[in-house]
Amino acid sequence: MRRFLPALIAGFVVLVPAAVVPSPATAATTPTFDSVSWKHSALTISGVAMVAQTGTIHVTDPAAPGSGPNACRWYFHLTSTGGTGTVRRYTTGAKLTSGTVNDGTWTMTFYLSSTADGTWHLTSAETCSAGPSTTYAASSSAAFTVAGHHQPRVSWAVVPTPVPVANPHWSVKGRVYDADTGAGMPGVTVGEGASDTSCLYQQQGEGPGASLSLRTVTNANGYYALPARNGWSGLQCLGIVGKPEANPDRLSVYPWFRQFVLSYLPSVSATPAVASVAAGSTDAVNGHVVGGRSGCPVALQRLHGSATWRTVSTSNLRPSLRFTLVAQPAAAGRYLYRAYYPQCTDAHQVAASSKPFTITAT
Repeated sequence: MRRFLPALIAGFVVLVPAAVVPSPATAATTPTFDSVSWKHSALTISGVAMVAQTGTIHVTDPAAPGSGPNACRWYFHLTSTGGTGTVRRYTTGAKLTSGTVNDGTWTMTFYLSSTADGTWHLTSAETCSAGPSTTYAASSSAAFTVAGHHQPRVSWAVVPTPVPVANPHWSVKGRVYDADTGAGMPGVTVGEGASDTSCLYQQQGEGPGASLSLRTVTNANGYYALPARNGWSGLQCLGIVGKPEANPDRLSVYPWFRQFVLSYLPSVSATPAVASVAAGSTDAVNGHVVGGRSGCPVALQRLHGSATWRTVSTSNLRPSLRFTLVAQPAAAGRYLYRAYYPQCTDAHQVAASSKPFTITAT
């Protein structure tokens, strides 16, 4: 499985080889990469059209195991500089088209969209045969440019946000528009996927495009609304689905792709053991936080005036996500309380509170 590649990288990045630099005694076993060439020195691409590029590279690899001409041996990583594209890194597989795996020429064919606007160079090579992968520097001065016109840009939002854990139904809505004109782009397929495995594979370009399982098409003004999902945890991903959806190496192709994690609102419930107690005595308040985490703090707060909540006792969530707090009204009267669960450990969790409840002191 390939290493994870960030969706957006600003500027020129050279990947540091994962392998240890060999000593002179072992240099003969290290692969070398040369004679890089591209079929097209310049590509002009518009909108969400996909245009094929082909590159060749000569590889000398004395230690390569024997394999057939179609066996996977190399992934090649490309990086772009300059331009206005939102795609900054690209990974493609390659096939042996002449010679042997020890001394031969490898050919990579892949599709690019207008969002690849910039100047592209080969930066590294990664083994893809069975076993742990190793990355080697494979930089080359050979470059090609992509001039991307009418690039798609995507606005999107999760509705509702934060997602309420008590009723975690949500959808993604937004608009696909032309970066040059600002006009909506009709008829563009937008897809949304879920799960860490699926979305991380998509970020790398791995896996079938079908993993963006929920799909819709933008209307005449470029607006879209994806079908609702259920749940509040896990990695999510959103993409524009290009045509074709997969490269010849079976890796996915997207003109635009993002990952996101939902903001969510836990559900807090709290009930006093008794509704009325003698002034100065204690009353246990028991509750539950759906969407909480064991060990996180919970506070009992009392209303002062018309809008100020002050903490009067604290506790922690048990592994069952239940808690017990203590109320102790000092004087006779009716007191309004709530249980408050702050943001805890998870940056995407929003602070939440229970419905207010009354304890009467006599």
